[in-house]
Amino acid sequence: MDSNTIGQMHEILWSRGRDFCVEVLSRSDLQQLARAALAKCDRLQQRKSPLQPMLVLWTVLSMTLFRAKSIPNVLATLLAALRGVLPELSLKPVTDGAIAHARWTLGVAPLVELFRRFSERVDPKPSFHGLRVWLIDGVSMTLPDTPKNERAFGRPVASRGSSAFPQVSMVALMDATTRMFRAVSVMPIRFAAAEQRRAARLLKHLGPRDLLALDRRYYSVWFLRELLQQKIHFLVRVPAHAKPKIIRKLGKGDYLVSIQAPVLLPSRQVRINARGRRTTHETVTLTVL
Repeated sequence: MDSNTIGQMHEILWSRGRDFCVEVLSRSDLQQLARAALAKCDRLQQRKSPLQPMLVLWTVLSMTLFRAKSIPNVLATLLAALRGVLPELSLKPVTDGAIAHARWTLGVAPLVELFRRFSERVDPKPSFHGLRVWLIDGVSMTLPDTPKNERAFGRPVASRGSSAFPQVSMVALMDATTRMFRAVSVMPIRFAAAEQRRAARLLKHLGPRDLLALDRRYYSVWFLRELLQQKIHFLVRVPAHAKPKIIRKLGKGDYLVSIQAPVLLPSRQVRINARGRRTTHETVTLTVL
């Protein structure tokens, strides 16, 4: 391909890439949110480059849809639609290095801002006795095996040494009907055991008109106390080792129960208990249905 042809390819991408979108996704106003996120992060206006920020942003988002493809092939898949109106567009109009540089230039900030803007619009309709139903759950995800990822997120411990790839731990608050994320907490894999603590940070998005469904891993007195203090309705599976004290039977399979456990005091406080000993815990009793 001679220099004139390369120049023509770059001119086509520059003119079309500034407003590039994937039609099926743009119908949800994602295009407007993406433009606003790029503008907020000062990424919207760039020099006359074939890989404009909007095109690069859609490429990064599409990497989750085409996980079996390499990044250059993801871009090629997106540009395939343009060849219907621009047959002269090359199958590989830019180099792999140019794509990597464009992703680095775009950075993480616009993606974080786009998620924030999109997640704020997640507002499910009440679907259970006038309450909005939410879920909280955690997941671990494998990352590319790079030194930076290993330093930032670490590797989980395996039976023989460590795992082959770095991993990240994530806890998400999602709408139970659509599975759309309202908020997430991302942490290194070494903090995976603190899933309840990270889930508690997501409760600020909920209130008295919400019902939160939880797996048994979230059953603990201190976490349920957080829910009660914020007047959040909840439904949680009780693990086999838990033995709630039955106060009275309310109906078939329904009971008013009392649960009790020691809870760590906030900010490493130390108190003197009834026996005159120093303690960092307090006994908390909850009455729940």
